[in-house]
Amino acid sequence: MFTRAISGILFLLVVISAIIYSNYTLLLLFMVIIAGASFELSKLLNAIYKTNINSFWVALLPTLIYLILMLLFMDLYDRKYELILLLTLLSLFFIPLYTAIFFFKDNILSYIFSTYFSMLYILLPFLFLTLGHKPGKLIPNYNYSYYLSFFILIWVNDTFAYLSGKFTGKHKLYENISPNKTIEGFIGGIIFTISAGFVLKNLHWIEVSNPVNIIALCLLISISATLGDLFESKLKRMAGVKDSGNIMPGHGGFLDRFDGLLFAAPVYIIFSNLF
Repeated sequence: MFTRAISGILFLLVVISAIIYSNYTLLLLFMVIIAGASFELSKLLNAIYKTNINSFWVALLPTLIYLILMLLFMDLYDRKYELILLLTLLSLFFIPLYTAIFFFKDNILSYIFSTYFSMLYILLPFLFLTLGHKPGKLIPNYNYSYYLSFFILIWVNDTFAYLSGKFTGKHKLYENISPNKTIEGFIGGIIFTISAGFVLKNLHWIEVSNPVNIIALCLLISISATLGDLFESKLKRMAGVKDSGNIMPGHGGFLDRFDGLLFAAPVYIIFSNLF
């Protein structure tokens, strides 16, 4: 428990510092998460499908694509949106395909599956989170509270779902996939996430001002984050492992820490832009 607490505090300090310091450290943080999560996902898929794809190469492509797109946006964000969108679509399709043909002739289908799964499951949520904000807010008018608010809501949901389940949980939420999750924990996570949403609203960190919309946003984030957690738990169960990695003692790997974010990021971005 002590090890888990120390590593958790260090994790929070690193993530919060990267978000607050500048838009460049935010992008670097996201790039590290994409690389680590993609690497771990490839390992899980190798275990599930009994393949031996090099996880380094699977992780490299989403990370490079993210880096290239961010460099383009830093220069062209307010002027060439259509060109960047086209480049995004081309890179997501052709780069993995040509890499598979030239470097993985014996495992083309397995490599393509692992890579595209990483693109869909890991890269796209971070593209949503980074580029889906209203134009002009990332570069140069960086607003760290917009991104930090999202992480806070995810953390509040995870923390209080765990605590509520630990102290009051009696009814299993989905025992076949995640035996420790309870309905009481799920409800507790929702209640505290909504409460955190109103606190962030009073701090003017959340742009959604209508109380009904804040409740709806926090409810959707809590539900989608829980689904993301269950989805990753299912992958780990299929692979026969407890954690996706061991980057954080007592907490597991990148996927274990950011599984809820991967499902909740598109929800947060779409809802924030609509309302």
